[in-house]
Amino acid sequence: MRSKKLVIVYAVILFLIVFLITFNSVCAITQIDARFDVSSADAKQKAEKIQDELDGYLRKNFLFFDTDTVKEIFERKENSHFKVLSVEKSFPNKITVNVREKYECYAFYDKTLQKYAVTDASGEVIVLKDDASNNLSGNNVAVSGFTLQNAEAGQTLSVKESEQKAFAGVKAALAYFEKTFGGVRTNIVSVLYQAERDGISVFSTQEGVEFYFTNIQKFTEEMFAEVFELYSSLSDGEKTYGRINAAVQDNGKLNVQYITNDIPA
Repeated sequence: MRSKKLVIVYAVILFLIVFLITFNSVCAITQIDARFDVSSADAKQKAEKIQDELDGYLRKNFLFFDTDTVKEIFERKENSHFKVLSVEKSFPNKITVNVREKYECYAFYDKTLQKYAVTDASGEVIVLKDDASNNLSGNNVAVSGFTLQNAEAGQTLSVKESEQKAFAGVKAALAYFEKTFGGVRTNIVSVLYQAERDGISVFSTQEGVEFYFTNIQKFTEEMFAEVFELYSSLSDGEKTYGRINAAVQDNGKLNVQYITNDIPA
């Protein structure tokens, strides 16, 4: 009788072992399909390393695999240029990851850190840099003069309260030039906010002419369009010097004019 019970116990144990082995084999992850939408050389290199790390989870149990494990990889500081769009589990053994590269656009100078907080077009901080260089080519639009807050990767950049309206105006101008120039970096080089000079915001262009905005927080898209219209009417030579003064007066009307007192010899 006792030997019979032992046989039954051993049979049950053997069955459980076989079941677990079979279960793990059937439910093991056999494919992690990471789809990277990237363009920069640096992101392509990092994507290969990340794929190798993801492959380390092959043969792990599919049912108990937590998709947050994948997200945590991309939350690391060195992977701040990536945005996870989705992580999907397809029964019984496939994990699909969709990732997009965050493209740099603006570089806001932080006087305290003495570094640039580089953001995408939406204002999300991607990385801190010593310069305004872009991750694809050339440079980001360098913006200085503001007192930055939340200048950390993954945060939406902001400024101190007294500068928020001007900051919103500068961002509105950059968004307008992004649309009209077919990419703001193709024409705008830098922006300097001068709080000590009544908040004048100076936009420097690739050609040389500068835009001086007074009360930029009061500008509407129609006003930016009027400034752009005057700029477009200039000759190629005129665009290499001088400045366009644009100010919203107390009565709400726009005063815009081209000043040629900086004509080169």
